[in-house]
Amino acid sequence: MDTLANAPASSAQEIWSQQEVDAYLDRPLMSGKEVFPGTRGLLLRDIEQDILKGGRFVIHHYCVSLAVVTFTRSSSVLYLRSWESGLGRACRFSLISLLFGWWGVPFGLIMTPYTLWKNGRGGSDVTRDLLHQVLGPARTQSLLAKAAPRQISPWHWLLFIVSLALPVGLIYAFIQSLD
Repeated sequence: MDTLANAPASSAQEIWSQQEVDAYLDRPLMSGKEVFPGTRGLLLRDIEQDILKGGRFVIHHYCVSLAVVTFTRSSSVLYLRSWESGLGRACRFSLISLLFGWWGVPFGLIMTPYTLWKNGRGGSDVTRDLLHQVLGPARTQSLLAKAAPRQISPWHWLLFIVSLALPVGLIYAFIQSLD
């Protein structure tokens, strides 16, 4: 990815003209040859404006266990606009963890609640890292200093509570059935 620190100016020490900055910001955010997921129809300028309102780049987590082996993985990065919560995506990855994460001893029992916690908080915010690559450190710091704080949807908290309550309830019912 090009960054404002090194493109289109030939050296990082050159000062960009306003015309060069405008030309850079008036293009879509690309990931290889494709438009970055979640940013279709947006230019970098639009993404910056949406980040000021609360938009963010996130990844979600999931856990899969096979007896003594537990794998934790992350989804691809997705841009969530300021008005989107990403709850559906968080639910999908939490469901994978709920169904396949608990079976590993001991790490499945540790990592599954951890992935549910991360998804219940809306996923991991990777906005700073991604913007640092695209816009450079100075512009990223300036933009994020003015951005609205990240809001976690009450629905995400409900997802987290239900995700943990379900297996705890099943374990409790199983123990009660043994008596």
